[in-house]
Amino acid sequence: MKREQIQDLSTLKTFNKAFTKECLLQIPTCTIYQEAKNKEYLPYGASAIYVSKIQVPAMPAAKAKRIGLQDKTIQGMIWLDSEINPNGITCKQDKTRTYTIQVAFYGNRKYTQRRWEHGNFIKYYAYALTIDQAIKEFKCWLKYSFQPFQQAIETGTYHWKNRY
Repeated sequence: MKREQIQDLSTLKTFNKAFTKECLLQIPTCTIYQEAKNKEYLPYGASAIYVSKIQVPAMPAAKAKRIGLQDKTIQGMIWLDSEINPNGITCKQDKTRTYTIQVAFYGNRKYTQRRWEHGNFIKYYAYALTIDQAIKEFKCWLKYSFQPFQQAIETGTYHWKNRY
């Protein structure tokens, strides 16, 4: 294993530990799907994957159809990445380590008044230069977007036209 790959893996483990400590408890039934490991399709970078799900409460079929929920469970995935950006951040000479958090909760949802499709209910992407900055932005997203979405699902007040 190259020195860069060892460094990628160790920084992702640090990122993963900070994410687990500060954010993991705020996401329902979140478990690790893939431990931190080097990316196999690129010569640089490392990633870890978490999975989660939100249970849709029991409700009459007519209400579920009206508000835009078809499945009983909304699946979610969270990707943590750490890599040295080979293209540079602001220019070719500005090569530095970056941290990304990507989240998607998906399932069958109402897209228009008469059309249903498999897609994202809510998604998030953060690209940061430090672990603290990535965690801080993610915690803001959890507070202002994800938690209202989760509460709307759990209380049955979710509506497909609302954006979270």
